[in-house]
Amino acid sequence: MSDIKSIDKWIAERTGLGEKLNQSNMEQYQTEKLRQIIGYAQERSPFYRKLYENIDISSLNSIDDIGGLPLIGAEDITRQGNQMVCLDQSQIKRIVTLTSSGSTSAPKRVFFSQDDLELTVDFFANGMATMTGEDERLMICMPCDKPDGIGDLLARGLERIGAKPYRYGAIFDYDDAAAVMQQLAPDCLVGIPGQMLRLASLAPQMRPAVVLLSADFIPDAISMRLADIWHCEVYAHYGMTESGLGGGVECGAHSGYHLRHGDLLFEIIDPVTGKQKPDGQRGEVVFTTLNRQAMPLIRYRIGDISRIIANPCPCGSGLKRLGKIEGRYTNIIGLGEGKTISINQLDEILYLHPEVMDYTASLTSDKGEWTLLVEALLVEGALLTDIERYLKDNLDMQIKLNCGGGFTTNGTIKRQLKLNISEGKI
Repeated sequence: MSDIKSIDKWIAERTGLGEKLNQSNMEQYQTEKLRQIIGYAQERSPFYRKLYENIDISSLNSIDDIGGLPLIGAEDITRQGNQMVCLDQSQIKRIVTLTSSGSTSAPKRVFFSQDDLELTVDFFANGMATMTGEDERLMICMPCDKPDGIGDLLARGLERIGAKPYRYGAIFDYDDAAAVMQQLAPDCLVGIPGQMLRLASLAPQMRPAVVLLSADFIPDAISMRLADIWHCEVYAHYGMTESGLGGGVECGAHSGYHLRHGDLLFEIIDPVTGKQKPDGQRGEVVFTTLNRQAMPLIRYRIGDISRIIANPCPCGSGLKRLGKIEGRYTNIIGLGEGKTISINQLDEILYLHPEVMDYTASLTSDKGEWTLLVEALLVEGALLTDIERYLKDNLDMQIKLNCGGGFTTNGTIKRQLKLNISEGKI
């Protein structure tokens, strides 16, 4: 089991709490940082100046008071992102443009200063130190082509702790990735869940000690299959561009994400009412950046489904954690009569089958009757009829199964269940 205490130690040092680090003192620290970041944003950002013009931030005396502050979302970044920026253009180190898969809406642009990026490198260094270390070889199968991108920031964090990262990039040629893995013999791989499973199917003889999954929903089925094929320990990381890429990471207890408490404040809300939910109850994830210079995000709703875990972690940390990400509310498709389906549900079902390497799926309605079309990439010798029977046993709907080539992503495009509600053809 990895030791998460290095992250707690890092948080204690960064926040100045030292040996006084506990949940109560952490919340006091976060409350003060919240007041500071709101004041900073009001002073420098036209967007926040208007948003908070009638709010007295001196009344924020505890974390519980945050529920009275306005929520913001992706549409605010799309429409008014430039008005959120708090620095001169000369002080902006990186701008990330995000376009949702299959979306025709305007892209989001997220701004970072040099210090903002340094916060992420620092978190990556301390988070990775719980599962790897000096002189260990790592193969980074995440986008690595852009300076200050996720692969570059991760590699810099790893170099800081003496590890030896190899910047491979997101996988497009699996035979090539398998050949590189064979030559490199990495102690640890970092990659996208579906890509790691497909790579493991091609190179089952490899024995990395650790695999860290990130950049998409992480099905339990994939984690279990990777552990079985490679005899490795599988960890999960949670983050998104808006959070500064790093958000939280599992320890060896695999009991939720240990969070960047000094930099990020997480909460869970009811997705309909916007009201805060008590610890332990599932709802929509919301976060606030406490130290962001270029583009602070205050009570930014993500759409992900999770819960706050308040009880101490088996690893010894007493700080709150974020539970497993159960999917996104926007990915849940209603089928009528109270029935729903989502890509995350399909992931858990399809990837649990040992002969499924990858897949894509779409949903079609013909005169109110739904049909699920799955194009699956199977291991050699697998029978489509067996997979089709398996799907019908697990899903109460019409299913059409074909052979397919799998899902392609550059690390930012997420797997989705395509929806076609036009009447007629399937």
